[in-house]
Order: sequence, then structure tokens, then C-alpha cells
Amino acid sequence: YERFCRLRRINKFTDCSFKIENKIINCHKLILAAASPVFEAMFYGKFDITNSILITDITFNSFQLFVEYLYTGILKLDESDEIESLLELACCGQKYIISDLRMKCASRLRELLNRENVFTVFSKAFEYHLEDFLMTCLYFFVDAMESSVSLCNVIINRNSSELSSPGCFEFLAKNLLDYLGDRQEVLMLIKAWSLHQIKASHEEVSQLNLDSLLTDKLIQMKAAFFDASSKVSK
Repeated sequence: YERFCRLRRINKFTDCSFKIENKIINCHKLILAAASPVFEAMFYGKFDITNSILITDITFNSFQLFVEYLYTGILKLDESDEIESLLELACCGQKYIISDLRMKCASRLRELLNRENVFTVFSKAFEYHLEDFLMTCLYFFVDAMESSVSLCNVIINRNSSELSSPGCFEFLAKNLLDYLGDRQEVLMLIKAWSLHQIKASHEEVSQLNLDSLLTDKLIQMKAAFFDASSKVSK
């Protein structure tokens, strides 16, 4: 591995490049193709792919860590933001069909996940369709609630953009209702999210509109949950 890395560092025998944020990362097609079937198809298949590839869906630092993983098999994270780095590397693992990278990212996530970052990770995983991360977060929520760890204050105090997608929270709530039923902890979490939504929309908070929104959300989530369950049973 070290010899391959050294060849890349000195740009010896490199035959393809990636442009990210106006910076260039030079690589060897053969190394990338050996690590990923997507790269194999790109460089040695029927696709008409140029040797210079523009990357727009990941930061330069994360893509550089991704390339290092392809050359070494060692997972490294950006110490300045390990969670964001992990999310982007997991996206690379999914996009380029590298199952061992996805497994290592999910394993590392279990070590880093806590009550302060779990909502951020869950929201990003929902946005990026990272099923491994979604399941890891769901198990974290279930374990926390079964241990009577409250997450309501965490929701209320979050940045509104982190929980802005109703579909994301409804996905979470439906799965918690599936795992735990109408437990008090689940209902309190939904109520906290309802309060968060009212605060984010700058509406005047009163017991009346909070209870109304809570009731509407519970009806919607239960209806969607039971509808999905009936379809599965059929």
C-alpha cells in the first residue's frame, strides 16, 4: 500500500484526476477500479469517461480521505468535523459501491453517536438515503427511550434547519411507534417536535395550537404507520 501511495504523492504513473473545489487529486485508474466496480465500469467499461472528472457533491478534504481509503483500506476522518466527514465518506461508499467502507463508517458512527448529534446525523442520513446510518440512529433512539433518557430538550433547543424536514421526523416517529408503541417517551418526543415547529414558524405558542398540532401529527403518523403495516401484511 505504501508504494502505491508514494506513487500517487509524486504523481508517478497517474492516469486520471479529480477536480474538487478548484483543486486536483491525481490517481491511478487500476487502483480505483480494483476497489470499486463503479470506477471499473467508468474507466474500463463501455462508458465514455474523460480522464479528468469534476466532483461537486463532496468536499475536497473528504474526497481526499476517500481516495486514501481506496489506496490503503484505512478509514481516516477529518478531526475538525468527524461526523460530517463520516457522512461524506459513507456517501462515497454508497455511491461507488464499496461495502467495506460503508461497514467501517457505520461501526465508527456507533462510537461517535450521542444525544447532542443524533438528530443532525439522522437528518443528514435521511437526506442522503444512508440506510445503515438511519438504522444505527433508530437503535440509539430506542435504547435511549428504553433507558428513560429524555431527548425532548435536545429537540426544542436544536437549530431549526436540522429538523426542518417533516418527512424526516415522521419517518422517525413512525419507526418509534413501530418499535415502542404509544409509549409516553414517544408521545413526548412528538410533542417536543411540534413545539419546535411552532417556534420555527414564529407562531405564537399556546396550549391550544400545540395540542392541536400534536393531535394532528399523531393522527397522521398513526394512519401512515397502520396503512404501511396493512400493506406489508397483505
